[in-house]
Amino acid sequence: MAQEIEDAFQERIQQANDQLTAWTEDWCFTVNKDKSSTTLFTLSPKKQSSPIKIGTHTLKEEDEVTYLGVTFNKMLTWKSHTLLTKGMARKELAIMRKLVGRTWGANEQILKTVYKGSVRPVLEYSS
Repeated sequence: MAQEIEDAFQERIQQANDQLTAWTEDWCFTVNKDKSSTTLFTLSPKKQSSPIKIGTHTLKEEDEVTYLGVTFNKMLTWKSHTLLTKGMARKELAIMRKLVGRTWGANEQILKTVYKGSVRPVLEYSS
């Protein structure tokens, strides 16, 4: 029974993908097949998705995907995204530390402005 449901689901996904392919061909739109991929979001470590095709090209399956700057992994834990965000925020903070140095000595108002303009947006984006 479960296998029948999975097969029906896979068939519907492929039908939707075929309709998308037909639409792109009708409107002379090209999909970059090398940049396209699939990800099965599931909490089960045993689940594997069936291959999905665009025309005759089989899309690669990835465990992590980045969409509009947000990194998703197949188990929907935010570990990868938070680690990347943390790294970007640390880079911005390193720049701020240089502003505090003895040679330039930025005042508190300038540091708040730099923080609000460079560090905080990195941390708040997609939160």
